[in-house]
Amino acid sequence: MKKTMTLILILIGSILLFACKNEPIDVEDKEIELIQDNKFEYGFLISPADNEPQPENRYPIDYNLTYGDAEGQIAWLLGQAGNRFGLADEYALGGKEVEYINNNYIIEDVSKKLIINPTNSEITFILNASEEYLHPRQPKEAWPHLLLQQGLKENVSINELHDLVLSLNINLNSLERSMTDEEYDSNLHTAQFLMYIVVRSNAAADAGEFMWFGIPFFDARYNLMPENGMIDAGTSGNTGKFIYQMPQVDFMPNGLKVGQLNEINIDLIPYFGRALILAQEKGALLNSTINDLYLTNMNIGYEIPGTYDISITIQNFSLKATKK
Repeated sequence: MKKTMTLILILIGSILLFACKNEPIDVEDKEIELIQDNKFEYGFLISPADNEPQPENRYPIDYNLTYGDAEGQIAWLLGQAGNRFGLADEYALGGKEVEYINNNYIIEDVSKKLIINPTNSEITFILNASEEYLHPRQPKEAWPHLLLQQGLKENVSINELHDLVLSLNINLNSLERSMTDEEYDSNLHTAQFLMYIVVRSNAAADAGEFMWFGIPFFDARYNLMPENGMIDAGTSGNTGKFIYQMPQVDFMPNGLKVGQLNEINIDLIPYFGRALILAQEKGALLNSTINDLYLTNMNIGYEIPGTYDISITIQNFSLKATKK
């Protein structure tokens, strides 16, 4: 009996000694912030505007626009598809400098403005489509975008993640429609503020295939946007890929209204399986399972296929992955 008890005590002692030599795993070691430069400290690579008619000072190539004293690699591409006026035009060709007023960096052109406060991890997007449109948009015509885009800090597979938490504060500062009731067509005209994550497949039979995973923050036509899925089509610039839209009620139950701050914090993991089911119902990613899916890129910002002037501020933007 004593020998048995001694053996038990030795085993217990060995376990305790082993535990002391091996520190507990820090949960933070498994967490990865996937958004590069989520304080917007290092500026933007600005793509050229591409809509007609072209202003005389159209700057035709990508342009690095930086500000402040922070030194870091530019992570953000600022896309301006469907715009006549470009944010790089006056800075690249006219020698205009980024303004610094009340701790904010200000970048602007005729129709657009970005107000950036890296100290507060805050950025305001302003797009006055009334300056872009020469007439209310017609079917198949392009529309102005103001999108921040980047490759994620790390490509991560859905099946290696315990959770994927999107968090940010968002406020709709102002919204104005510059179309009469007679001009307005809900099938053609709206203002949207959206986020998309590019979800690709490792399945050999679906090589090169991907879908757009959408987080809808605002659409001027709806109080709340339902869960939805469709194939990207209808304009010359479409990708032909499946687009998934999360149910807005799950993360913004009151929608986005002027002057009301929304604090968003939601785990996206449960929605990727739902997105894949809808994609396959539409004939996309038919050879893929949830274990084949991985994340590579994202974008956030405006698409405005209607004559709206709009201002939205986001703060504390984060997409944090926790590995299993």
